Amino acid sequence: MTVLKKTMLMIASVSMASALSGCQTTASQAPLVQQASPDMFNQHGQASLNSKKYEKAALAFQKSLEIDPSKHEARLGFADSLSKLKKYDHALRNYQLLLTEEAYKAHALQGIGLVELQRGYLDTAKESLRLAVDMDENLWRSWNGLAQIYAYEYNWEETDRSYANALDKSDGQQHVIYNNMGVSYLARGERKNAIEAFDSALSYAPNLDVTQTNYKLALATQSRYDEATIENDIYEQAKALNNVGYAAMLQGDYTEAERLLLQSIEVSPSFYKAPYHNLQILYQLKGKG
Repeated sequence: MTVLKKTMLMIASVSMASALSGCQTTASQAPLVQQASPDMFNQHGQASLNSKKYEKAALAFQKSLEIDPSKHEARLGFADSLSKLKKYDHALRNYQLLLTEEAYKAHALQGIGLVELQRGYLDTAKESLRLAVDMDENLWRSWNGLAQIYAYEYNWEETDRSYANALDKSDGQQHVIYNNMGVSYLARGERKNAIEAFDSALSYAPNLDVTQTNYKLALATQSRYDEATIENDIYEQAKALNNVGYAAMLQGDYTEAERLLLQSIEVSPSFYKAPYHNLQILYQLKGKG
């Protein structure tokens, strides 16, 4: 696998502050506020989790568990929130507590697998995610995780099969899957398929920064440098020129790489420092050539 392919593969790629309180009452007055229930905290936690407010979600689920530790829904939400916050050890402990609960076991296995994937323990991640989809084939995040693992192993047949299953089971997260598919296509040198996958991702989420960057890099691998550097914002243009210039350098197209990196500096000489560093690398490579 070339340096470009390996580089493209790498691209992809608490305390509750507000407690309920009521006004002071006399003996003849009824309480104005009901005591919070675990279900109320669970609803708040799930809404926060869906909105990607992971700290608020974790706090709400934690409060629910303090009231009733047997609330498995709260423990799963708590573990998912901790995972998003990259508190992996704490997340794992909570997922593991759910492994004995049949109704939550598949989701717990998924959570364990995804945490282990983030930590780089691919064998453990693969085993957990396989068990998860064996129990519930509708877990698209497990299929997506398996596809990423197979891509690391350069097992493209299983990569494609897993991404296809993820798309089939996805619940509105197609942009995530298409972006990852694009990265896998870049890694194996299928540039046209990569561009189509990133284009599909952007059709679902036009403002997804990581996919916009990956799309431009995919254009650059086809030497479509001018298309890859079209930006309205001056700072975004400087970043695009630098990224595409770096991609050109990886391909050995040193003339275009130098042109793009110098243009990045010209567009924004003080704001964006990366092209200066990349130029030094380029000149070292040219000197060795």
